[in-house]
Amino acid sequence: MPAIKADQGNWVSFTAVGIELPDLEHVDIELEGTWEDKERFGKQLKVESFHVLLPKTRQGISSYLSSMVKGIGPVLAEKIVDRFGENTFAVLDKEPERLLEIKGITEARLEAIKESYGESGEIWELMAYLAPYKVTPKKAEKIKEHFGLEAVELIRKNPYRLCEIKGFGFLTVDPIARASAGFPPEAPERVKAAVRFVLEEAQKEGHLYLDSGAVIQKAEHLLNKGFGRGRVEHSAIIRAGNEMVLKEKSLQADGNAIFLNKNREAEQTAAGNLVRLLRESGNAFDVERELEEVQAELGIVLAERQKEAVRMVFQSQVSIITGGPGKGKTTVLGVILKIFERKEQGKQVLLCAPTGRARKRLSESTGYLALTIHKALYLTGEDEELLEDEVPGFFVGVADWC
Repeated sequence: MPAIKADQGNWVSFTAVGIELPDLEHVDIELEGTWEDKERFGKQLKVESFHVLLPKTRQGISSYLSSMVKGIGPVLAEKIVDRFGENTFAVLDKEPERLLEIKGITEARLEAIKESYGESGEIWELMAYLAPYKVTPKKAEKIKEHFGLEAVELIRKNPYRLCEIKGFGFLTVDPIARASAGFPPEAPERVKAAVRFVLEEAQKEGHLYLDSGAVIQKAEHLLNKGFGRGRVEHSAIIRAGNEMVLKEKSLQADGNAIFLNKNREAEQTAAGNLVRLLRESGNAFDVERELEEVQAELGIVLAERQKEAVRMVFQSQVSIITGGPGKGKTTVLGVILKIFERKEQGKQVLLCAPTGRARKRLSESTGYLALTIHKALYLTGEDEELLEDEVPGFFVGVADWC
């Protein structure tokens, strides 16, 4: 329970209520907020911001180090304070190498301590600024990692920069920005954040771009919600979009198609790689005999279009087989796999799907191991040993997009 010194010099205890308030013993903390009277709990301070002061007592210094600095626990904190006393922070600031005088602190540990000590005050300052908006310590760490030492200054100047971080969408950041910095509805920073949000939401639905008219319409609806129609005009959105394309280069335009820069680059890279694969020479197989044998083995008769799809796969470096539900794509894939086994004995095929559900369905329908594309490319960090053990050697990748 915090305490303050009254005018007469007596200490008065009170209850501080807030979000993610620091829990440090023997450390002074500056609190700003409003007093509230609660019938049940008495007078409380509703904390709006706080600032952790560097302690001056031995107990406070030890508590600060063990709570705020990674690599320093209670026992090591006591050793450091026993060695340097009230000069501990001066040593950390100006002569951190002197910590090597203490048993248990190696060069590697010293580097970790120096880095964490430098960040400790910044994290608390960041959390103090964002505390009224229910930003957790974990998210504060993400903000710090993204923006570095200038995090608080950058966010104070333009809170919409938070939209750059995963987990901070426009709908989350907009109330923070308008409350903390007083951005008007038509502020360019706000309009740009809304445009970016519209394209990011479209990406979640599978779209790499949107028509410029759709971007303007969706952004206008988003920006004017709660303000009345027409508060943010088309012209303001167009100006912001043009600046993002021509000056900031965060968007790209291809005719009326508007892309997030990363999506445009991803599309061009993918297209370039497909062209490269199509131009490369590779094995081409005559599969007429195997095609008839596999149909007989499976007890099926493929339609002519399905046969053409099978032949195409064994003649081309890249093939796309498409069609609506129930059009026989899975049947064709089963035939392709059987023929591949006959033509490339000793080699294995890797089946990939874009989602976990599609992966499971693909594996069940074919009887072959299937992975999500992310896992197959080692982008998830999961089951790498399984992948190496069960799918050795040469792979032919098959992606099922249904």
